[in-house]
This record gives sequence, structure tokens and C-alpha cells, in this order.
Amino acid sequence: MSAKSRFLTTLMHWLNGLRRDRDPWALAVAFEIGRQIDPNLWEAWPSVRSIAKNLRVSEPTVRAVIVRLETRGHLAVERRPEREDRYRMIIKRRRAETTCIPVAHL
Repeated sequence: MSAKSRFLTTLMHWLNGLRRDRDPWALAVAFEIGRQIDPNLWEAWPSVRSIAKNLRVSEPTVRAVIVRLETRGHLAVERRPEREDRYRMIIKRRRAETTCIPVAHL
């Protein structure tokens, strides 16, 4: 699998995980951040203003959603004074499936 394919698969896995939270604004903000992630660095640094403009919501709304994403463990945020914050996806793994061993093999 190429690096680009791996990146796109990971991005889709991240967005699907957010979809399970049933928070449409979190999914929308994450999608906007995801669209701008550099596939080589796996980071994005869009401005809150640009996210708000693209989604047609207020900047305080976007900031609140980013805090929710961070609190829920979906997004790592590096806050940088005088610069745009830097964002990284956090991929949550599903619980491991349990396997049953037939009694005859015990």
C-alpha cells in the first residue's frame, strides 16, 4: 500500500470514528481540518477563521468544537501563540474482538 493510500485510509478511519459520536458539528470541523492535513506530515494548521468561513458558523463555535474533539480524544492540538494552531488526528482503535475456543480443544 502506498503512503498516500495509507494516509487516505487512516483519514477515513478517523472520520468514521467521529461519525460514531453522533456530533454533526464535530464531524464537520474534523472534515475541514482533514481536508487540509499534509499527507507527508500528517498535520494541518488551518485557521479557525477559515474553518468558520467554510462551514458558515462563528469562530467561537469552531473553537468550542475543537475543544470537544480534543477532550474526546480525537484531535491533538498544539497551540502556538501568534501562529495558527497545529492539529493531528488521533486514531482510536476498536476493542479487540474476543475469540472463543471450543471446549474440545481445552
